[in-house]
Amino acid sequence: MLVTVHNLQRSVAVNVHKLHHIAEFFASCLGLQHLDVGVALEETEVVRRLNRRYRGRDTATDVLSFSHKEVMYPGNVPQSSGPWDTSLGDLVLALPYIQQQCKEENTTLDERVPILLCHGLCHLLGYTHTTRHNWQLMVKRESSLLQCYNNAFGTCLRTLTVCEEY
Repeated sequence: MLVTVHNLQRSVAVNVHKLHHIAEFFASCLGLQHLDVGVALEETEVVRRLNRRYRGRDTATDVLSFSHKEVMYPGNVPQSSGPWDTSLGDLVLALPYIQQQCKEENTTLDERVPILLCHGLCHLLGYTHTTRHNWQLMVKRESSLLQCYNNAFGTCLRTLTVCEEY
């Protein structure tokens, strides 16, 4: 498993090594040892443009997930078809947007970023929150992952997943 983190933004100071370690922790918990994940830290405007282009939503967001594999059922870890086929997908985090959310909600990047990495990885594995049933599956998976994280790192993080209109 290879987790690659690229800090392409300059607005928010971030410990890339720590973020890399957190992403690896979640990927390991999800059984992604044979798959690679990319994480890009971007400016808010870049993420807004990506959101408009790929999701049709002309608004900023905290995390976007771009899967490179087709997942038949939520949580089903896809298999590689060979040594050249190891990329699960990419996550793009808008760190300035996330920092603003933290200020508004009286929290920190250290609390919010692990939750968003967990959320994004769940999306790469086919979890969604567009129907009540799918939302329940995603909340259950995120909650179990965050409990593992809390146990390992002595935190008390909880899922942020909300149910979209369905």
